[in-house]
Amino acid sequence: MFCTADVGFGLSSTATLTAFKPFFVELALPCSVIRGEAFTLKATVFNYLLQCIKVQVTLVESTQFQAQAGEESAYTSCLCAEEGKTFQWEVTATSLGEVNFTVSTEALHTQELCGNEVVIAPAQGRVDTVIKPLHVQPGGILEEKAHSSLLCQEVSENVSLAIPGNIVAGSERAHVTVLGDMMGAALQNIDRLLAMPHGCGEQNMVRFTPNIYIQQYLEKSGQLAPEIRDKAQGFLKSGYQRELTYKHNDGSYSAFGKSDATGNTWLTAFVVKCFGQARPYIFIDQQHIEDALKWLQQHQMENGCFQSVGKLLNNALQV
Repeated sequence: MFCTADVGFGLSSTATLTAFKPFFVELALPCSVIRGEAFTLKATVFNYLLQCIKVQVTLVESTQFQAQAGEESAYTSCLCAEEGKTFQWEVTATSLGEVNFTVSTEALHTQELCGNEVVIAPAQGRVDTVIKPLHVQPGGILEEKAHSSLLCQEVSENVSLAIPGNIVAGSERAHVTVLGDMMGAALQNIDRLLAMPHGCGEQNMVRFTPNIYIQQYLEKSGQLAPEIRDKAQGFLKSGYQRELTYKHNDGSYSAFGKSDATGNTWLTAFVVKCFGQARPYIFIDQQHIEDALKWLQQHQMENGCFQSVGKLLNNALQV
């Protein structure tokens, strides 16, 4: 809240409010378990009331897990003001995938005392139930097989799913995906490949080029949204300016610029190629391209091949 006057303005200090239940339960579970593995499920109940309450904490039974024989499915206990207690069950998961564990806590109406304290039951919020999932894995070693087919009009194909004899029971899974675009699976969410170029002269160009090719594909396929275009071109401008810091006075480029004794043939050629491809999207000074071409021409031999000069750290640039 603020107020204004003819001169200046006033701003009140920040006020905070914390809201919470009179009592509640929290579950502690491992990140994941293997089917058949026993683990301890812990439920902690907190009482923020000013008086004692008697609570009943219940683990709801399910066909997806088993509590250890002899374990109580429900506990009843006193819980006094600003106190917390932990209850636990030894549990074994019997199903695969996401298994939900449900623990319900209820404040009971009773005439019994908790020590010397009178027990109350809140008028509101007498029950708190928590459902928390646990990922149950099958164990063993994961084995995956993929089959791809190109089906034209009025063409069908039978695919046989051969399941190994030693498979862990219940762990088999099959997925079928049908795409009308041959490039669909590879290029879904392609805009997420856009990245800000950084690093040395070689790393910078490796991150520079995807911003070109992504725009080219999305533009040709009619999917280039304005926000994607602006993001890609912003990355290209940044990468272009950064790469110029690795340029030698003779027009060549190297991983660490002028700190290297000489420019590198492969990186310089890669820069020429990429700068040329980026020109439809951002401003590229033609002089930088011409300087690099002149340097490359000086290292071209009579048979047309180019002499390899300088140090190259990333051999992938030779492809």
